[in-house]
Amino acid sequence: MTYGYQPGFIGESLHIPMPEIADQMLLEQVLSRTSLRSSLYSDHLNYTLLMNRDTKQLICSAHNIDQISNINQFKDLTKEQKKKYDGSKGWTFDADVGRQFQLGDEYYKNKVHSFGITVENPYDKGHMVMRNNAMWGSSLEEMDEAGKATYVYANAALQHKNLNRSEWQAIEMDIVGDLGLDSNGKLCVFSGPIWGPLDRIVHNVNTGDIGRVPSGFFKVICFHMKEPPDDNPLGVLTFAVFQDRNVIAQQKGGRIVKTDQRYQITIMELEKLTGLKFDDKIRDRNPLIYQKKTADRENITVRQLPENIPIASKEDLILQLTGPRNGVLPLTDRPVAINAAMIRPKQGSNIGEWVTLFNRTEDDFPVDGWSLRDMKGRAITLSGSIAAAGAMRIANKALAPIRLSDDGGNLILRDADGQQIDHVSWTEHAIKKVARGTAYQFEVGQ
Repeated sequence: MTYGYQPGFIGESLHIPMPEIADQMLLEQVLSRTSLRSSLYSDHLNYTLLMNRDTKQLICSAHNIDQISNINQFKDLTKEQKKKYDGSKGWTFDADVGRQFQLGDEYYKNKVHSFGITVENPYDKGHMVMRNNAMWGSSLEEMDEAGKATYVYANAALQHKNLNRSEWQAIEMDIVGDLGLDSNGKLCVFSGPIWGPLDRIVHNVNTGDIGRVPSGFFKVICFHMKEPPDDNPLGVLTFAVFQDRNVIAQQKGGRIVKTDQRYQITIMELEKLTGLKFDDKIRDRNPLIYQKKTADRENITVRQLPENIPIASKEDLILQLTGPRNGVLPLTDRPVAINAAMIRPKQGSNIGEWVTLFNRTEDDFPVDGWSLRDMKGRAITLSGSIAAAGAMRIANKALAPIRLSDDGGNLILRDADGQQIDHVSWTEHAIKKVARGTAYQFEVGQ
């Protein structure tokens, strides 16, 4: 068994160190204790934490994943064995970090007022190192112990339940947990919160103290590429998921960012959002573009800098910084919007599902060759045009094979050149607040 993050895990020639602290204010908030390795790092089975003394939540987690070991351990287990070796346990405090520097369960509980009214706390303990992905080792016992090791409060952050059970879980399960782009099944992964200037707060139900709620969360995946485009096999994918639309809009100067949506972003933008500095080799292998000089050097044509790529499925991932490609149209400039969808028809099945596209312009707008795709990669090709200030309703056979899941999902609309025009998402929690047989309106989230 190995305690702590291993920088050389994905290959001897690919040393991936933990990020450094670049922001002076953040540097002053780093927790330093003699009980921690190098007075900074809390090591656990397969992962390491760097903590924020003021927020009492982590700054960054770094963990290693052996997907092959994980899969091989699970594939032939009986139902009884799966129950025994499920890697779960109750939450405990990280002794090395110290009880006083972690948010305990009291920050996640519902608040019961003295007059008997219960106010729901919408925030989950957001696992930064997820149990399922951490469960690997040389034996079932090691795998089980690794899963249990993730249940420390230092490894959690205040994450809205909609996000925790939908978009964040989708990154963990659909991308990290089943990457398939690597040559050896081994990953180095960094995760943590993104803080904004106007972050919300949660009150401690016992003392009245407050816990700061992150504006979003990030994840960086480093791996040995199965099919590298050049002599450098390092692959890098960077994601951000935002859970507070208003906070991020303020941070971005009024820029529209849709909530409950996962984006592939650049390392440099992530550094600006977090105050972290990643190793140069990670920045150099970033497959997106942030600075114009990068675009000039690689002779790449894009429509927008920097790029924030909404990710509905693996097909949306950008892996290489080569060749011309389309950017993402700013949401304020989109001529057509995904307006509404019948996600829970009265029949209680896929029969009766539909999606409407709204033409925001004053002229008829052609959509020949455009595509609409769901989170599973199922797509349809559109034809015809949408009348000025009118809508196109896509239903029944015209919508197949796309499915609108009650458990949460997303849709991406692209033009004939492949540029992303609009993207929407929904969660199970949000959909169930809408009466069956009533359409979900994406712009207002109801």
